[in-house]
Amino acid sequence: MQKPNTNDPYLEIQESIVSKLGEIISSLMSLIKPFITQAEKGGEINPTVIPIPYEPEQGFYTRKQAAKFMSCSPSTIRNRMKSGKLKYYSWGRRVFFKKEDLIASAIPSTDLS
Repeated sequence: MQKPNTNDPYLEIQESIVSKLGEIISSLMSLIKPFITQAEKGGEINPTVIPIPYEPEQGFYTRKQAAKFMSCSPSTIRNRMKSGKLKYYSWGRRVFFKKEDLIASAIPSTDLS
């Protein structure tokens, strides 16, 4: 039997993938452990018990996601866009928002003019 080459870059990549998967599994287990415990006790399982914060991959929120993030309705987001109180980015007919712009629009203006 041949001994594996310890200088093999593919082996290093595989080890890092296995390590990352271990971290992901550990994280998921910590999230579902309360549900398992509740099920073992015979209680009703409510999957909305643990809120998982949403962070978009590319850093942009859609109108619906922005409304959820701001705890308001999509029409409120649309009204703030039209009034110029909320900066937005468009691509074709789609509209996107940056998190920092959403936060900035939630801070009351000190301009009294």
